Amino acid sequence: MSLKKNENGKILLKAGDVSRPLISIDQDKMILDLRDIILKYNIRRIGVSSNDKIIGIVTEKDLFNFLYMNSTNRKLLSEIPIKDLLKNPNQLITVNKDSSIQFCAKSMLNNNISSLLVTSGDGGQIKEIITKSDIVEIFAYHCSGFFSVKECMTSKVITAAPDDNINFVSDLLQAHKISRIVIVKDNFPVGIVTLKDFFPASIFYGINFASKFPSSSSDESKQQQKKPRMKTSDIKSFLIASDIMTPQPLLMDEDDDIADAARIMIGHRISGLPVINNKMILTGIVTKTDILKSLVKIY
Repeated sequence: MSLKKNENGKILLKAGDVSRPLISIDQDKMILDLRDIILKYNIRRIGVSSNDKIIGIVTEKDLFNFLYMNSTNRKLLSEIPIKDLLKNPNQLITVNKDSSIQFCAKSMLNNNISSLLVTSGDGGQIKEIITKSDIVEIFAYHCSGFFSVKECMTSKVITAAPDDNINFVSDLLQAHKISRIVIVKDNFPVGIVTLKDFFPASIFYGINFASKFPSSSSDESKQQQKKPRMKTSDIKSFLIASDIMTPQPLLMDEDDDIADAARIMIGHRISGLPVINNKMILTGIVTKTDILKSLVKIY
């Protein structure tokens, strides 16, 4: 994509230039159907419709939160409707195709969200979406040389130790309303735990792992559900951060260009990178939100 700028260097790209088709699902479909679409298209958010009209968005994070907070629910994934996940249906935050990229970035930051629904000219129908990742990708390849990582990073980093119990790590995520915890040893980042790491991969791949959410309604699955098993809370009490973290995370140096951080995020489909100084000590974290703030500063 060739970047359009005016004589003052301001990006002229509009939402319609970078938005993507919105994949949607009816609110009366089941969470199992939602899971299948997430896996099929490798996406993190899905539009939810009612009578072919978009009424909301469900994100990967919404799904993980719902499953984690309702781990004592005995229902199958094929029995829970998607509408149970919806927050504030019909209260949509939208932009139109002519909205500037700068306006989109500000809207995401002001509303603390990671995507915007894009309305079309034909009656304001919603058929597309623009995400933080779309804007970060623009920044990555067209905004080099403006800021160092140190100038943009978040200095206050919430951390845990490798041997901290995952219940403690979960409490940190909830208390600080964040999506990732940096795992440190001797002030050096050795791993990252995200909300997604709390859920056995088996939940998303149809294998029952002491979960209250088997993803099949087959007779065999129902028989398995009746058998005595260890409670999810009991399993969690044995797990520590190093059991579920992503080890050896990608790192940024304080003096790196923030655009380099953006390129790594896009290339590796991640949303945050720990930052270290020349003494190999953790000094911050840079996220997609920090990238959007940087774009707003530039323009």
